[in-house]
Amino acid sequence: MHRRLDWLFWPLLLATTMVACTNEDEQATGSPTSTGTISTATPTAAPSASAVTLPGLSDVTLVFLRGDTDPNYPMAGEVWVSDGDGSNARQVTPTGIAASYLRLGQSNSGASLLYYITQDAEGNTMIYNTDLDTGERLLMLSYADIPSYYFADVSPDGRYVVHTQPLGLDIYDFVTGSNATLFQSGSGTDCVANVLAQCYRAIGPDWSPDGRLLKVVHSVYEGGWAEVVDPFQSPVSVLTAGDRAYPHNGSWSPDSDALCAQGIGLAELSGLYLLESPDWEARNLFPEFEDYTINPDSRQVIACDWLNPSEVAFMTMRERPREGELHIFNRDTGQSRLVTTLPEGTGCCGGTIVALPDTSYAVAQVLQLVGGQEFHLSQPAVVDVRTGATQHILQMDDIILDILPR
Repeated sequence: MHRRLDWLFWPLLLATTMVACTNEDEQATGSPTSTGTISTATPTAAPSASAVTLPGLSDVTLVFLRGDTDPNYPMAGEVWVSDGDGSNARQVTPTGIAASYLRLGQSNSGASLLYYITQDAEGNTMIYNTDLDTGERLLMLSYADIPSYYFADVSPDGRYVVHTQPLGLDIYDFVTGSNATLFQSGSGTDCVANVLAQCYRAIGPDWSPDGRLLKVVHSVYEGGWAEVVDPFQSPVSVLTAGDRAYPHNGSWSPDSDALCAQGIGLAELSGLYLLESPDWEARNLFPEFEDYTINPDSRQVIACDWLNPSEVAFMTMRERPREGELHIFNRDTGQSRLVTTLPEGTGCCGGTIVALPDTSYAVAQVLQLVGGQEFHLSQPAVVDVRTGATQHILQMDDIILDILPR
């Protein structure tokens, strides 16, 4: 199961993400407020999380990143795995190499593989897999890309990789050795020269769980939007009518028939969006979040993931008081509920949530502005969404990337 982080600070989207980080005084004077209440669809209060020991976490594998000091994408550092409670942690990428996680998979012989990507200062980019049992490492593909601005994803069956290159987005077939360009970058010369204001590019490829579709981000200067595409059609079929009114982040449903998403253009606030097959129209489930006149607390959605085909776990951040909140939205009933507030009450701007499929567990983190200068991710919190019970694991700035049962 593929569960990758979606609050990424892409350079082209930096202004989009950071605009929500104004302090309370700036927010209050810059936007109208009201004593009006948020609609009845908005979750009401729930007890704060309590520290407990949650059962069953020893049967879970966590993938996390340690040692990433750069807030920009790609998040690169040491890729580690551990049990769900943080025990038995071990680094699986080479020491001294900054690596970005792609996914977990299996070889034809049944071995557990971890795919990752690295890049040197000249833009030479390499995709590897590592056998989690033996530690054996295999170079799968090498190519040139824009330094410090590279994206890739390996298909669930391990046959294809979709990756950026300086002039576009390519798909490579490991079985046949064939390569094709899915999308050409706009103003390719400017992209290569890092003149980002004149460059638009398809980035952030993310395969659907069934391996049939891709989510990509159409990135433009100070913005971008998610697109659902069929890479196996010729020409490539774009299934969404995306533009700046579409969210730029998103997570696939387990059945590959929907995306939960958030983040709209340069808007300061975001609701929770649902894009569903077959029309893939972006539907805002909480439009009131984007209206200051009825949202004086500046509550906004910062991350989402799927617990199962019906339930979306999503995180919100409030400015007054500044705290994170974990909610569940039921796709079948259209109802949502607040599970718990997060104890990391000084959070700012963003966060992460990674759900353990077909369980009641989700791992949540909020981005914190420490001392008014430095961004840090809070210590990961495993939350039982049925009860709000919480167990903190690992350490601050360990970034949870993936979680799945063994």
